Amino acid sequence: MKKMNMFKRFIEVAFQNKTCIPKITIQLLLIISIAFFVISPTKTYAQAVPDLLSLTDFTLFTGVGALANTGGPGSTPITGDIGTNVGAISNYLDVSGTQENANARTAQGAIDVQTLYDEINNMTATAAVHIPVYGSLAGETLFAGVYGNGGAGSISGILILDAQGDPNALFVFQFPGGAFSTGPSSEVQLVNGAQASNVFFTSAGAISFAAGTIMKGTTVSVGAGSMAATATLEGRMLSTNGAIATDQNTIVGVGASTGGTGGADVDSDGIPDATDSCPNTTAAQAASAFFISDCVASPTTCGCTDEDGDGFFPDATNPSATYDSDDTDANVPGGGGSGGCSVVAPTLGGN
Repeated sequence: MKKMNMFKRFIEVAFQNKTCIPKITIQLLLIISIAFFVISPTKTYAQAVPDLLSLTDFTLFTGVGALANTGGPGSTPITGDIGTNVGAISNYLDVSGTQENANARTAQGAIDVQTLYDEINNMTATAAVHIPVYGSLAGETLFAGVYGNGGAGSISGILILDAQGDPNALFVFQFPGGAFSTGPSSEVQLVNGAQASNVFFTSAGAISFAAGTIMKGTTVSVGAGSMAATATLEGRMLSTNGAIATDQNTIVGVGASTGGTGGADVDSDGIPDATDSCPNTTAAQAASAFFISDCVASPTTCGCTDEDGDGFFPDATNPSATYDSDDTDANVPGGGGSGGCSVVAPTLGGN
């Protein structure tokens, strides 16, 4: 519209001064302006976020297959619901939502997961064809788009998804010809407003995360899904027809796209984790005398902030010179490998 007004004004001025502009020049201007609008690129609007239908609150779901936590009972905390329409659910003791098995909700989910897979897989690619391997040791940055791949694919190293300030930026990765996997300690990073709820991966085969993977987004596979020990996921793992196996993982579900607001809220205190100084604090910890007297007064010294950026809380040096055993990173500021901290069993006080 801005370009149209600019040319409209340009032509008006030309005609107002036609006494000093040859007729052939005016005709030429008209031809140029028409050609400009024909060949000038128009803004490409992003495709709509895939419709999750009844699957919005599911973090793990399969239409056909078992859900099994092979790391032992309670070793994989999950935020959100889990379910299967055909198969058993075993060893999930730390699930914030419900566990659904062979009921009306899972029957609808089995239909919707196939619909979701088809919708994502049929989206028109908007980015150039990428090599099968995404990421690099130094970090590969990609902008919003639908990335199509003919066969199998993987992530190796660090993949940075840059929303460029647009909270609705959509990132889709299609692998219609095979499996999708991640290498050990691979990581998906979201920057400049990118949201896990707007990131999708589809695979015509199995989807698997290697040990230490830090994954963001919703994965939808035709085959099985699996997470090796210590892999983490902010998003969902969904399958149309395959078992899902976890092993000592941390899995945080995400709701539907929020347009830049909200996000994961692990401790359910109403504060999105991205802006919460203590995102893993339980209600018992929050009510403890230690938390009230130390964490609230000085969160950076009691251990409520993730100073080393590994996603575990708390980890900073606190009055007891310790940090929680859920953070095994020896590079904790002021502790771990640098001295001054010793790993102890977590208490209600959070230290």
